[in-house]
Amino acid sequence: MCIRDRRRVHGDSKINKMLPPAKTKMEQFKQREYYKKKIKEAWSIVDMAFVGKTSKKEISYIMRYLNQFPSEAQVRSEILKDMEEDEPTDDVTYTKFEPKMVEWLMNNTFKVATHEELLAAFRMLDPENKGYIKEDEMKNLLMNCGIKFDEKIYEEFKKFAVDKTGQFIYYEEYCAKLIEENDQHLYNLIKDYETFKYPQQKLRI
Repeated sequence: MCIRDRRRVHGDSKINKMLPPAKTKMEQFKQREYYKKKIKEAWSIVDMAFVGKTSKKEISYIMRYLNQFPSEAQVRSEILKDMEEDEPTDDVTYTKFEPKMVEWLMNNTFKVATHEELLAAFRMLDPENKGYIKEDEMKNLLMNCGIKFDEKIYEEFKKFAVDKTGQFIYYEEYCAKLIEENDQHLYNLIKDYETFKYPQQKLRI
């Protein structure tokens, strides 16, 4: 999956956190080291040469790939500000990003919306309870209201959400597809956790 595909809003899944809460200091240490590994893997998708910095525009994509779903408003007003350098720049460095991302993963700070929350949002746009929203109405909302989608992001959303006629979004089906996709992505993301070998010499209990 392209890292940009994680831009979509996801409903809850069977696993809405990457890993369960750690019960011991050793397990907590292992989780932190594992998250560092996953953060580095995700960062490498947008910084293939690993020069240690990437555009601010990529941060929300990386976070959503790692199952943290802040709003665009949170990204702009809180997250990016926390990682600013002394001198203004359009980039974020890995050294600033990694410790923040570890904490967000450990605390599940920007957890996904629940299935019911997601459906409730769509139902607000469907007062007649028809079960669908017209594609042109959704496009107008996403492209012209609030923090706007750009054309490329909207086209990705459209391919995933709109029915075969190209006219309607049947939102219950859309939510189900999101949940299934998120479950599969999370499974692939954390399936090697049990066999993960962390540097135990760093551990101080």
